[in-house]
Parts: sequence; C-alpha cells; structure tokens
Amino acid sequence: MASGVKKRGKLDLGILASAVASVSAATFTGDAAAAAAPVRLTRQTSDCAHLRAVVVNAGNANACAGKQGLADAARMRLLTANHLSLPVEQVAVSSTGLIGEHLPMAQIEPGIGVAAQALSAGASGDFAVAIRTTDRHAKSGALDVQLAEGVVRVGLAAKGCGMISPNMATMLCLVTCDAVVTAEA
Repeated sequence: MASGVKKRGKLDLGILASAVASVSAATFTGDAAAAAAPVRLTRQTSDCAHLRAVVVNAGNANACAGKQGLADAARMRLLTANHLSLPVEQVAVSSTGLIGEHLPMAQIEPGIGVAAQALSAGASGDFAVAIRTTDRHAKSGALDVQLAEGVVRVGLAAKGCGMISPNMATMLCLVTCDAVVTAEA
C-alpha cells in the first residue's frame, strides 16, 4: 500500500504473512554499519525459526536513527502482530531507503492497518513493488515444482539485488514455500 513515506502515491509498505504456523530461516547482514534498527530488533528478539509475518517499509531505512529507530521498529512489529493476531516474536521488520532520518510513524502506523486488511494471495506483485527503493523494476516470481509427494509452491520478492556486498548489505529477499519442512532444514 502507499502509506506516504514515498512521494507521489507510490507503494511503500507491505506485509508478507502466513495464514498457518510455519518454520522460517533468516540471514542478516554481518556488517555492523549496515545493521539498521529493524535488523537488530528482528535478529535479537524475534523467533526467526518460526516467523509468520514480515512488515516492510520502503523510502526510509530506519538506519542511524538511535533509540527512536529501535522504538519505531518495535512499534511496527507490535502493530503488525496485533492486526494479524500473532505473537510479536513471530513478526520480522525490514526498512529500506533513506538513512539517518526517523520513520514517519504518523503515516506508517495507519498504513500497517490498511496493509493487514488488504492481505491476499494475489498481491505478491504489489508487495515486490512496495519494498523496492532504487531498483528500476520489481523483482518477484512464483513457481510450482512437481515432487513425488505433490506440488510445492515457491514465491519470492527481492529488492536491491546489486546491494548484496558487503556481507548482505541492504538487500532484501523473501522466499515463501508451502512444503512441509522442519526448522532445522
């Protein structure tokens, strides 16, 4: 959805959520300078093996924003968890965009509610658009893989694919799969 963080009504906020209990894995930047508030909050306090949702805003990275940045990331996570009736530990937060500015929470807070209400299986293209910053094109995909056990569906959305250096820097890549796997796998 367009919360108003980006100008001219561009999509800038999205939620990716699982309707059922799930297992997950997360990789974060190892670069201390690139670890913005959402990265630190999610890495330190989320159950990254059992995430059910991620809320992402674009247009403001919530990086170099001090204690206020951590508070804003925690607020985004809490609001998302509340709207989806999930424990906060099962929600991850990501932000991408300008560095060194506080998030415009007056725009993001109602946007989270709108995004939560608009969740649908067919909105993956909008999600991929909403999470991008300087990428010229949204990066998303989906495929069905036929296995002996049945069809497995895989979906993905990414931004900043050229921003993987150094050490996962500012790249976001979210992959979903409906295969039944263990947290260890």
